Amino acid sequence: MFEYPKVLGVHPVTQAPVSLNIGPFGWYVASEVAGEVLRASIGKTVLKRVGAVENVDIDEAVELLRKKAERPPRTRGRYASKKTKAKKEPKKAKEPKPKKEPEAKKEAKYPKAKKAPKPKVEVPGMKKPLTAFFAFSADERASVKAENPTFKVGEVAKALGERWASLDPERKAKYESDAKTAKEAYAAALAEFSASSESSREP
Repeated sequence: MFEYPKVLGVHPVTQAPVSLNIGPFGWYVASEVAGEVLRASIGKTVLKRVGAVENVDIDEAVELLRKKAERPPRTRGRYASKKTKAKKEPKKAKEPKPKKEPEAKKEAKYPKAKKAPKPKVEVPGMKKPLTAFFAFSADERASVKAENPTFKVGEVAKALGERWASLDPERKAKYESDAKTAKEAYAAALAEFSASSESSREP
């Protein structure tokens, strides 16, 4: 198991670090937006799609935070903020209900066995290609650390985001073009590997 909180990268809009962490109600991603920390839960649908929480990347995290930011704030329940929580009206006195005769206890059912997540299909000997920003970060991280030896992980990520935002358009376009080419090549190799795997399983 990896250590958490884990910094996934930098938010492309706010340039604030995006981290992966676990809380009382499960895994979530978080980032600072407008001076406040925005948290978005990682639901079962996301985990089913990526296979495991370790596979949640910066693109998935940014999308979760975007959906959370667009969602109207809750006014009731344990997730409601103090600002939006509606004032509770005094409860009316309930009329006493007639007593019901005790029903026979239902037989306990066996709990359903949880399905194991499907293993993530990857091309043997071929790493998943980096996005344009992460390829740029890999090239520039050593330079940022050399210029700022006291920077922590989050500060390094923020500095990389600032460099990426002010990068020369031609150089940025080169990173984006290389990333697109690598992604298409990986997708083609993955499709070929999946097809060969399926054919080998057939009798």
